[in-house]
Order: sequence, then C-alpha cells, then structure tokens
Amino acid sequence: MLNLTGYKLTFSDEFNTRSISSTGDGTTWQTARDEHRMNKAEVGYGVSSFLDPSSGYDPFNVSGGALTITAQRDKTPYGVNGNWESGLITTQGNFSQQYGYFEMRADMNDKPGGWDAFWLLPDNPNGTGNPDGDSHWTENDIVEHYGNWDKGVYTWIHTNDEAKGYTNTGVYSEVAQADGYHTYGLKWTPETLEYYVDGQLTGTRPTPSDYHQKMHMIANLAVEGNGSQHGQNMAMKIDYIRVYSNDANAVAVQQGAVSAPDGRDPGLYGATTAVAAAPLLPGNHTFANNDFVI
Repeated sequence: MLNLTGYKLTFSDEFNTRSISSTGDGTTWQTARDEHRMNKAEVGYGVSSFLDPSSGYDPFNVSGGALTITAQRDKTPYGVNGNWESGLITTQGNFSQQYGYFEMRADMNDKPGGWDAFWLLPDNPNGTGNPDGDSHWTENDIVEHYGNWDKGVYTWIHTNDEAKGYTNTGVYSEVAQADGYHTYGLKWTPETLEYYVDGQLTGTRPTPSDYHQKMHMIANLAVEGNGSQHGQNMAMKIDYIRVYSNDANAVAVQQGAVSAPDGRDPGLYGATTAVAAAPLLPGNHTFANNDFVI
C-alpha cells in the first residue's frame, strides 16, 4: 500500500472551481501545448489544444467536485469528416517538479474509441527527441486508458536512454471493476519509477537518465482513429490531481476542500499539507513589518 510519510503536498486541484484558460495566465491549467510538432495537420494537437478555435466548443465543465472533459464530433463547417473535438489541460509554464508522487483520481471514458491519459513531459525538451519524428523521446505516461478495453491500465516510459535496457516500455495492469473512480499514480525517485493503481503497486522500473529534470503534467481525453465509427460523445471525469515531494526544500501547499463525487477520497497517504493561517480576531494586531497597526 502506498505510504507518503515524509512527503509534502506541493500541488492540489480538487476541481471545486474552474481554473482553466487558453494561455494559463492567472489560472492553474492551460489548454495549449507549446511543444514543437513536425506535422501540423492535426487540429490543434501539439500547437494549441484538441479544439478547433472556430467551433466555439467548450469541452470542460466543473461540477460536483469534478472536471468533466467531453469529446464530440467536430461540427465546424470546414471540419474533416470523422474529426472530433475534445479537451487537454496542462500545467506547462505554471507548475513542474522533479521527482515526487503524481496522482490523478478519475472516472475514465468507457465508450469505444476514447483514449484518456495522464502524463508528464520535460519543461526543456531540447535534446529529448520529437514525438512526431523520432522513435525515442522523453515522456512518462502515468496512465493511458482505452475505451475499447475499459479494465486495462497502461503506463509507458518513453526515453532516449538505452543503457537501462529499454527505450519505450511500460507496465500493464487491470482493475477488477472498471466503472467508477480509480487513482493512477507515479512515485518517481532518482533510482526508480513506481506505478500505483488505487494505492497498490503495479510495477517498478529503473529511472532513465533523461528523467532527472523537471516535468509538467498533462491530462486529456483523445479519440483513437476508430472513434469516428461511433457517434456517441465520450467523457472522462477527474476528481482531483495532486502532487507530493519529499524534497526538504519543497514548499507545501494547502489542500483544497475535498469533495469526492462518490464520497471515497483516499486521503494523503500520510503526507502533510500547509496549515491555513488562523483568522484575525477583533482587537489590536501589530504586523511584522510595523507598517501599520489595527
């Protein structure tokens, strides 16, 4: 069972409110990725988002303590038959971390063709390859989930490091009950990558040499090629995304109000959070900088 004693909570979005924008300015998440892509044919992917800007479609909805990302067919006049629009959120430019425990709790899409994911990319991709042109690059897929096989939990380790005996490998596991919310986590240390589902260890791999750098998070609902064969909208629901660190210099954050849609929050596994400041009560209070007294 996962134990994070000695860790601090360094990032927490409980999705009680919406903090998403196209640029990330003043918000927790942005719907744009600034990664260079060789193939610009895909609408937005790798350039801005999974959205066609001309459609006006908003795939994001925050309600009941969860973020829902819904994929629908592209309804723009110039949309290519079979195209879909969906949503991607990333902390690129706002939050990144080297090592620690990264976890998403989500109810994944169960419709055929859906492709949910929670993954990490390096802040500085220079020298780490190009996912559009090279067979090797730096990327950690904490979970990839496919609606065609709802019980399957796929993790992928993409790396340029051939010394560990692999370049693109992963861990496969299954959940006993596909319906409902599950937690998907990565405990990343200088030596190992440990993958967890619902707090249980599913596999361990050595940390590649190109993983010793800060990475930011991405969560999205994509659509596989065969998604165009199915007319149903697809949706993934994210209860929370949390990150922890055992770095002595890491700054703990306050956890937002827990509002698990199914009432089954797993807690912080022994980690600590920042303590909220006590409210000022009526009376005389002298501030530390002595600028004023009330």
